Amino acid sequence: MAAVRLVLTLLVALGIGVVPMPRSGRADAAEPGIEIWLPLAPPNVRQEGDVLTGYLVELIKLAASRADVPIDHHEIVPYSRALKEITTSANYCNGLVARTPEREKLFSWVAPTRRIIISVFAHADMRDPPQTLEDLKKHEVAVQRGTLGDLTLTELGIPATRISETGHLITMMKSDRVAVFVADYGTGMAVARDAAVELVELMQLTEKVGYFACSPRLDPEIARRLGDAFKDIFAKGLDRPLAKDEFDSAVYERIRPLPDTGLQN
Repeated sequence: MAAVRLVLTLLVALGIGVVPMPRSGRADAAEPGIEIWLPLAPPNVRQEGDVLTGYLVELIKLAASRADVPIDHHEIVPYSRALKEITTSANYCNGLVARTPEREKLFSWVAPTRRIIISVFAHADMRDPPQTLEDLKKHEVAVQRGTLGDLTLTELGIPATRISETGHLITMMKSDRVAVFVADYGTGMAVARDAAVELVELMQLTEKVGYFACSPRLDPEIARRLGDAFKDIFAKGLDRPLAKDEFDSAVYERIRPLPDTGLQN
C-alpha cells in the first residue's frame, strides 16, 4: 500500500494522469468556447460603455448558457468583415446571417434566430416617394455593406450608398443626407424609433431566414447543443422578454422565426 501511495504521489508531482475537472460535470475534457463577431447594429447589438448588449447579444448569451458553451470573446467589426472572418476560422460565430444558396457551404447553420425581411423605407413626409423598383433607381439609397439588403440591391441592379454600421443611418437621416434606405424590417423600425423619425415602409424586397451561423469547422457537438438551445428558447417564448425593450411588439412578432417553417431557408 505504501508503494502504491508513493507511485500516485510521483504521478501527481509529474503532472501525469491529472485530468482537469470537466465543465458542468461532463466526462469530456474542457472544450474551447466560441467567439462572437458582430457589427454595432441597434437594436440587435448596442455598446454601453465597455458592455455589449442588445437583443441579439442577450439571445446568444442565453442560448450559450443553456447549451453550456462558453463565449470566449466578443469582437465588434463591420458586418462584411465578420462574415469573412467566420468562414476562415474554427470557432467564430455571428447571430444573424441570411441563409442563401451562395452561402450554403460557407457556414455551419446552427439555428434560426430571425426572419430577415428586407424593405425600403422613407421619411413619412417625403414628397413623391418611390413606388416601384424603377422609381427606386432614381433616388439615392443607403444600405449597410455586406448585409442581405446590400446583396438584394446588387442583384436588382439598384445603386446605393454603402455604410459600415446601421447607426450611421441615424446620423444621415437626422441631417437629411438620405431620405430612402434599405434594411431589415426590424432594424429599420428600430432606427426610426432611436432617431425619433417617422418612417414608412414603402415595399418589401425579399425575405430570408436569419441564422446563428458559425465556422464550418465548428465542433458538430457544440453546434448541436447550441442549435437545441436556440430552438428551445423560441419554442418556450423565452426570447420575448429579451425583445420587449428593443422592439415594438407587433414588429417583433413579424420577424420571429415561424415555428412551422423556422428551419427552412
